[in-house]
Amino acid sequence: MRKSFFKYFVNAIKGFIGLLLFNKSKKENQIFLYHEISNEPSIFAIKNRLNTNPKTFKNQIKWIKKRYEIIDPLDLLNNEKIKNNNKPKALITFDDGSISVLNNAAPILRKLGLKALFFLNMKPIEGGQFWAGKIDYLLNNDQ
Repeated sequence: MRKSFFKYFVNAIKGFIGLLLFNKSKKENQIFLYHEISNEPSIFAIKNRLNTNPKTFKNQIKWIKKRYEIIDPLDLLNNEKIKNNNKPKALITFDDGSISVLNNAAPILRKLGLKALFFLNMKPIEGGQFWAGKIDYLLNNDQ
């Protein structure tokens, strides 16, 4: 019981700090970074708190969409589109190219008509090693 209260308390403090920081930065452009979007996250994602479940992700994207103009990553090449000052801009990004992003996040973004930027680790795609510990662990222990 003590452990669950402590976890609840820590999450409440994080939420409060997030609200304070949002109020301070709400007129600035933002980048929102995600890793895994899954109801069954990898061990690595659990251990490093890198997972968001699909329902929470959808709610977060709707929240972001209300407060920001979510830009197409290709708009980064066009300063005129970014300089429009009606709303602060937001860029949605995904790190490491997890399959859960394609299965769970992409349909949500597609339904809302939004684009995002996906960063892929090319070393594993090319058959090489990337961050020997991380990728090797995922390949051997967490399918």
